[in-house]
Amino acid sequence: QLQIPPLQTPLTNLTGDFEFDLQQGLKARNLKADALGGPVTGSIEQVSDEQRIQLSGRHSIDQLRAWPLLDDLPDDLLDSLAKGAAEWRAAVTLGAGQQRIEVSSNLQGIALNLPGPLAKPADRSLPSSLMATLG
Repeated sequence: QLQIPPLQTPLTNLTGDFEFDLQQGLKARNLKADALGGPVTGSIEQVSDEQRIQLSGRHSIDQLRAWPLLDDLPDDLLDSLAKGAAEWRAAVTLGAGQQRIEVSSNLQGIALNLPGPLAKPADRSLPSSLMATLG
C-alpha cells in the first residue's frame, strides 16, 4: 500500500519495478495498483527536486463518491449532475513546500446534466482538466 497525502486515498495491491536511492528518491515503472475500487497504472520518478507520480485509470462517478476530496459534495448533487465512467490521467508533483495535482479527461462515457455548453451525452467528449495546488 502507498499513501500519497495529496490524493487522500491509498494505492493498494501495489506492484511494479521499484528502485530507491538517497540521491534520486523513489522510482517506479510498470506501476499497477487499485484506487477507489478500480485499477490504475503509472510511474514514479524524480524530476529536479520534485517527486512526480503519473497515474491513469478509468473510474465511474459511483466510484469517485468514495474519494475524500469530494466529501463536501452532497451525493444527491453528484447524482443529479453526472452519470457514467471515463478514463483519466493524473500527475501528482511533490516538491519542497508545494504539492500539485493535475487531472485530465475527455469525459467520454460520462453524461453531464449541466447548463449550456457544458451539458453533454455520455458518447460525446469534452476535454477537461483540473489543477490544484496544496501547501
